[in-house]
Amino acid sequence: MAPDKSSVMNGHATWTKGQSGDFPFTLQWSNAPSSMTKVKRLVPGNKNSALISTVIQVIDDPSKAPPIYGALQWSISPSHPDVVIPPLAAEGFASFPEDYRAILRPSHDAKLMTVDSLKAPCNEAKSQTDPNKALEIGKFALRDLEYDRADCWLKRADDLKSQLAAPLIGLVNLEGWGVPKDPAEAFRTFTVRNDVWSLYFREQCYLKGIGTTQNAQEAKRLDIRIQMSLSGEYVLESIGLDKIENQRNQLEAQLDLHPPMKITGQSCQDVVVRQPGLPDHVERRDCQPITEVDHDAIKKALDNFEPTEPQICTTDLMGLQTCQ
Repeated sequence: MAPDKSSVMNGHATWTKGQSGDFPFTLQWSNAPSSMTKVKRLVPGNKNSALISTVIQVIDDPSKAPPIYGALQWSISPSHPDVVIPPLAAEGFASFPEDYRAILRPSHDAKLMTVDSLKAPCNEAKSQTDPNKALEIGKFALRDLEYDRADCWLKRADDLKSQLAAPLIGLVNLEGWGVPKDPAEAFRTFTVRNDVWSLYFREQCYLKGIGTTQNAQEAKRLDIRIQMSLSGEYVLESIGLDKIENQRNQLEAQLDLHPPMKITGQSCQDVVVRQPGLPDHVERRDCQPITEVDHDAIKKALDNFEPTEPQICTTDLMGLQTCQ
């Protein structure tokens, strides 16, 4: 730390997520209460290198920090008390079909953004170069029923090649959110890409004859294609997971699969050593706990159940579990 506390010189950072390693850095900021600065990864022998460069905000007073969306809580909808809705979503969002609510669920990218950035107006869309951020702003606007703002940000996300933008633009056309209803254009949009959500809504169009001729055989083919992919399994599990009854059922299933246990006693056995010509003797006594399912703990967990943000847990080939 520099004497005037305005910089860190020759700092050293270590990271372990995604990659692993360490790097030196220099951090400087002004004496203003809030200022923007850059962190740069330096490579020995290359004065002009900057493999990692990002912008951070240094704030002397934490109470003045802009709220991060991920710090806000989901809540129970007053008009639909069987549904939990994302932070700052309009009450009308709870009346959306459950598959619409699932595709509009905020992702990890939104949780890292400030509330102000998620409320960015349309005139800032062209300057946005991150497709994930543009997408999350568009989704946030749809959850708040700001259809005009959603339209410009989803189009920007689509320009930046965001996969999820196309099926969302399809829903805008299908429902007439700020534009005239156009089922045929919605179906066309669902065929632009082959991400799982596009396949899902294309299947729904074939099933119900929306924007195209009803075709049960094609719908079944798409359904099989979705179910055979890992990402398809994730999408299907996400639908309806914001319903309180489903969350409680999920908790019960987890408790059945991995019930809490309690120790009711122990079972002990002498370890006897036998040697030729010598009397047997007890070397040690091994004891193992006797356990049984703790039904009181299960009842307490169910009694204390509170709905929260939907969580979907997946296990990779290495056995590592990730919950989103």
